[in-house]
Amino acid sequence: MSGVFSRPFRRLRDELHARRLERRGDLVRGTAEFWGLATDLAGDLMPGPEREIPRDLFLMLACAWAATAEKGVTHDPAALLRHVRDRAWLGYADTARLIDGLREELPRSDGAARMARYFGEIAAKGCAHLFLPIVSRADRHQATRPPPSRLLLDALGEDCRGTSLGRIAREAFAVAPAGTRRERDAFMLALMTAGWDRGNQVMEGRAVLDAASVQLRRLYSEPEAALAAVRADAADHPAAARLAAAAAEVDEADRPLWLEALFLVDAWRAGEQWFDHAFEVKAGPLRDVLPRAGS
Repeated sequence: MSGVFSRPFRRLRDELHARRLERRGDLVRGTAEFWGLATDLAGDLMPGPEREIPRDLFLMLACAWAATAEKGVTHDPAALLRHVRDRAWLGYADTARLIDGLREELPRSDGAARMARYFGEIAAKGCAHLFLPIVSRADRHQATRPPPSRLLLDALGEDCRGTSLGRIAREAFAVAPAGTRRERDAFMLALMTAGWDRGNQVMEGRAVLDAASVQLRRLYSEPEAALAAVRADAADHPAAARLAAAAAEVDEADRPLWLEALFLVDAWRAGEQWFDHAFEVKAGPLRDVLPRAGS
């Protein structure tokens, strides 16, 4: 007789446990289609081994969204993508605010607490750039048209390859992944515009990467300020006019390119890192996460 009653009892016990996890935000049930969509989105947007961690971050942010989203309704994939993209930008620009938001939305969730520890370690080790591919690829995915096959930036890169900054860009990107020519030229343009009003400066090593990182972020988030010095001279200086025109075209036709270049530059600045709190989402529930040895 004990066996007859044990199965219903176990089902009731499991159901009550599942409800507690769901209230806490550590379980999202009935969302197999959603997780298939999220996994496919992450893989399609960010293929390649160099973006493994950004794919994991995408799924973590999607996971947190699913835990707080309205249940029992069909959600717009574009809304999910916009949400994850905006959270990823916050993760890059102000990781502490992203962590505070997670803790506020899911205060009792063990999974959210683990995410917060991981995000905090990412920021502490200077690796917030790992959120950037989510932003740049989501922006490109949602753009009304693909980037042009030819940009003013392409001709600028070809014509300036023999200049000091052109050579620096080529040396810096010598070990970059294949197909990053435009990122290389965006790097060169960032250095040219950043130092336009500073005279002949000699930069090398880390200083070059630091300067490019600051200017690439400004070109994306505050282009008017980033190009103020160049535009001030554009009327009387053909080189300034050419730089301003090339930067303006990127801003209009392929703005995510600044972030694609910034991701590579900041990865080089951070160097190889090992994360003690790293984990990856393996399924829908926030509790179903497996530790990773490191990244």
